[in-house]
Amino acid sequence: IPENRNIPIDIIIDIVEKLNIPYQVAGGNYSILCPFHDEFKGSMVIYDNHYHCFGCGEHGDSIALVRKLLGLPFNETVELINLIGQEK
Repeated sequence: IPENRNIPIDIIIDIVEKLNIPYQVAGGNYSILCPFHDEFKGSMVIYDNHYHCFGCGEHGDSIALVRKLLGLPFNETVELINLIGQEK
């Protein structure tokens, strides 16, 4: 993982797909249904270096998103991301 804690967006989308979270490509970014509140329209946007939900205000860097999606501690999240990155 780079020092700036940014994960390549394709790794994040791989995780989103494995969790069966619907998404759409929106101008180079990805719009998904926010898993942190009930909604019917994708209000969370995943950018290259962070995410932000315009519905509930949830936001953070790439590692924080993966941690929250999977419910893993930091070290396990980094290990998983590295494994997925090696598969690519």
